[in-house]
Formats: sequence, structure tokens, C-alpha cells
Amino acid sequence: MASEAGGRASREEVARAMSPHGGGEPDMAAEAGGGASREEVARAMSHGGGEPDMAAESSGRVDGEKEDEGWRSYESVFTNQKAGMDDVDRDWVKKVVYENSKNSPHFRNEQRKAEQATRRIQEMLRRKEALLSQNQLAGYDQSAAKLVAELEATRDLSHWWFHVDMDAFYASCHELMDPTLAGVPMAVGGVGMISTANYQARKYGVRSAMPGFIALKLCPDLKFCPSDFALYKTKASEVRAILAQYDPNFLAAGLDESYLDVTSCLEARGESPDALARCIRDHVRRETGLTCSIGVACNRMLAKICSDLNKPNGEFVLQRSREAVLAFTSSLPVRKVPGIGKVTERILSGLGLNLARDLVSRSSAGLVVALFSEKASGALLRAGLGLGRSGAPDEDAGAGRKGISVERTFRPLRGKGLEAKLAEICAKLEDAMMDKGLRARHITVKMKGTDFVVRTKSKTLPFYTNSAEAMLQHATKLTSFDSDLRLIGVRMAGFEGDAVEQGQATLDSLFLDREPEEPAVSSVGGGGYFCETCKKHVAETKAEHEDWHLARSLQREVWSAGGLGASRKQAALPSKKAKCVGGMDLFVTKRPRKME
Repeated sequence: MASEAGGRASREEVARAMSPHGGGEPDMAAEAGGGASREEVARAMSHGGGEPDMAAESSGRVDGEKEDEGWRSYESVFTNQKAGMDDVDRDWVKKVVYENSKNSPHFRNEQRKAEQATRRIQEMLRRKEALLSQNQLAGYDQSAAKLVAELEATRDLSHWWFHVDMDAFYASCHELMDPTLAGVPMAVGGVGMISTANYQARKYGVRSAMPGFIALKLCPDLKFCPSDFALYKTKASEVRAILAQYDPNFLAAGLDESYLDVTSCLEARGESPDALARCIRDHVRRETGLTCSIGVACNRMLAKICSDLNKPNGEFVLQRSREAVLAFTSSLPVRKVPGIGKVTERILSGLGLNLARDLVSRSSAGLVVALFSEKASGALLRAGLGLGRSGAPDEDAGAGRKGISVERTFRPLRGKGLEAKLAEICAKLEDAMMDKGLRARHITVKMKGTDFVVRTKSKTLPFYTNSAEAMLQHATKLTSFDSDLRLIGVRMAGFEGDAVEQGQATLDSLFLDREPEEPAVSSVGGGGYFCETCKKHVAETKAEHEDWHLARSLQREVWSAGGLGASRKQAALPSKKAKCVGGMDLFVTKRPRKME
């Protein structure tokens, strides 16, 4: 195979793999050597099995120009590129994914979301034309210019932040245990779903969040390794022990990534940022056998972007000057900004906003303020200026989500099988809440059916809890066991003592309406709703009132970093409603009033 020689699969190899003659997917699994069995792949290709339904329901290639138009316009998470995929034939990957997912529930759900985004773009374009015809855009331009100036005044260039991102972490852990995997395409997961892929597999277009049966079509020799979270946690602990030597208060953003404020470390060691980055990379590799990539910048948002630019096992240093930052954002695609997903990217592209610099240019900043909500426009302007959090997590007045959740995706289940899965999720949630010392009383169950539509049900409990038994008792009453589900999750919110679990919203969630949620308390006549926290009916919308509670609760952020302990600081309570933004590691407290 080309993979063993370091290349990518040829069109002929993939065509043979996709041919209905000669055994199809079971042969691919047999050739994968220790990966999926013939029976697993056969089940995956049959009806009634989650993502593999895509292949079962696929009607084959579309002939002629009609085929080209279909796959060329198709975009999904499976076709997005990751580090190590620069040389991949993206059109070929799109074609394979399209032909093996069309007419599936997932495909139809993607179409629904694309149509929703199209309607939003059309609505914004109509609004833009109306503003131009009424000569109102000039007023928004003035408001935007004032806001940009105010945001610019908050720029902090005094810190050096490192974003340490482990390279293909799960896959690298398995390669460390079995060195024979290092030279062959390998993915962690199975024919249902892949959690990550090594760099050999990425040369074929195989990536995380891709169904394994599609990955096998892109790379017939792909090997699968089952997940081993005990191994991942052990290696993550080893890495964190090293990082703590450079910043004892580092911020862990997951098992495989961390943020370090190395400002004091650099001053004490008398080193340059790039020298320290190389030192940390060498230290991690020497002690753990794993490689990492490091992004270096004046704030966490930019550092995260930079860590992806020289993967694997490299670093990228963005100098901490205003000129360097603005030069960097002038060529930065908006999709590279943390929090901007494919939905937001498409909306921005439809408005001619493709680069970060476009968001704050004189010709379009007013348009951003006019067309987007206060939260979204504030986040976009900050992104265009390259502004992000630069202080310690306790010092930043960042937004958080007042909830903690666990969810799982699986093959369609109902009845007893679904009950067992719900019990497992509640047990995991109990562990997470006890680990963080949290108790809560508002429970929400999230359900995704085989049509990929998400539904939620919630209720407020008469007591605070972190007990799996109590959560399961109430979650069971909210769950629909008589219909097939492929995802279920449980979320607890309304923490005892107004604790805030740190988190970050995406801009996609700001731009498009979320799935409707059944209210826990019916509203009392006259508009507004009954607030359980205030114990009274309020005239505002639920979103507006919860924003206010969120600002107040930011006084007590619970912050945990790799077992180093929690750090809390008391801040003054806001005396009036504060405007908070949760997207892209950003926070906005003030903006000009919109023009009428």
C-alpha cells in the first residue's frame, strides 16, 4: 500500500476498495490486519446501525454532471482538514464521503442545517440592502469605529502564553505501546466512529469524527485500535507533571492540551520564547516518548491558533506587538478562529467576510455590528483585532456555562439497552461532579434520534444533588425509551452556591437558534418567565435574565488544572446587568447602542 511508503491512496486503490465486486468492505477489514472483523464491517454496512446506515442507504454514484454538482457543493465535518492533511486530495475525499452518505439520516440533517444557514444569509443580505437603501449603514460604521477603538484600548501585550497541544494524542499513546503501529495508517475507534487518526492515516483524508466504514474506503489498509482511557489519563498526568515545572498554575483544557503563562518563567530563565518552547517539547518527548506542538502568543486565543501551524512536533511564535498581531490576522481565515465552525464560516463567507481582518475593516465593521447580535458582533470584532484573554483564569472576567454534562453516541438503542446507557452516563456524571465538588438541581436530558434531530427535556429538582441514583431517577422520567436514539446526554445546572463550571460557547451557537427546550417552569401571564433563582416572575426574556445571573455568578469560578487544586477569588457583584460573551475565549462588557 502507498501508506507504508508514506504516500496517500491512489484513486485506483480507493476505486477498487469501493467496487461491489471482489468482497467489498469485509475484504478491506480482513486486509486491515487486526482492525475491524468481517462481521463488524458487514454489520456496519447493513441497515439499522447508526452512521453505517449512510452506506446502506447510499444509492451509489451519481452519473455525469449531476454527480459533480452534488459532491462539489457538499461540506461536512468529515471533509474538514486537520493538521497533517495539507497534501490530501480534498475533492476526492469529498466525493467518497458524499457518495457514501447521501440519502442517509446524517446527510439529510446536514442538508437541513445548510438550508437554515442559507435562510440566515438571505435574511442578512436583505437587511444589508435595506440599510444601504435607507442610508443607515453610516451610523453603524460610526458605532463600529467607536467600539473598535474601545476594544483596541484593552489590548494586553504584557504576557507570553504557550498553548501546548499533544500530537494525535490517543493514536500516539497506542504507537508508544506498540511501535509497529507508527509506520502504518491507524485510527482509534472502530467502524462506527473514529476518535483520532495518526498522521499516516491523515494522508488518506482519514480524520477524527469520521465514521470508520468511510475511513476504510479512503484507506483500505487502515488499522483500528480500541480506546484505552486509562492509558490516556496516565500519559496526560505525566505530561502535566512536566508542564507544572514551567507554570504551576497552568490551565488544562483537556487531556491533550494546556495553556501556560510563561511570562515569569522566561524572565527567571532569561530565555527567548522560542528557546523555551523547544525546551518544553524536548522535555515532554524525553520523559514521555510523546511529541507536542506549541503555539506562542500574547493571549490564549492566538496561542491556540499558532499551535496548529507547525504540527507535528513544532512551534510557532507570534511576536507580542500590535503590528505583528494585526499582520497575522490580516491573512487568517475566519475558520481558524476558535469558536467559528462551518455554519458561522458559511454565513460570514456569504457576506464577503473571509479573513479575520475583514471583520474590522472600515468597509465591513459597521455591517458586522448591524447584522449580528451584540454578543456575536462583539466576539467577531475581537477576533478581527486578535484580542483574547491574557490574564490568569481567575483574573479574567470570562464567560462560563452554568452546567456540567456527559453524553454518549452509540448505535440506535431503545428500551432496556437505552436504560443501561442512561445509567452509565449518570454514573460518569456523578464522578465528574464529585471530583469538582459540585451539586446541582436543574437536570436536562438531551436526546438525538436516528433522524439526527436533537430534543431536550428538563426539570428543576426540589434539592441539590450529585448522586447518580437521584439523577437517574429523574432522567428516566424525561427520556423517551420507546423510540430509537443514537445519542443521549444528561446535564446538571443551577449549582449550589452559584458555582460556575468553566466553559466556552461557540459562535455557531450564537448565530443559529438552538433546539427548543421544554421549560422547567411554566411562565406566568404577561410575558417573561418565572425565575427559580429569584423566586419571582420577571418581565425579561429568559436569555436576558440568565445573562444577568451569569454575570453575577462569575464571582466564583471553579477552576481546576491537572489536579493542581482549585483557585477562587472573590469579585465585586455587578450592580446592574452586565453583558457577557461566551464565544472564542472572549468577553465584551460594553458596546455602542445600535442606530435606530
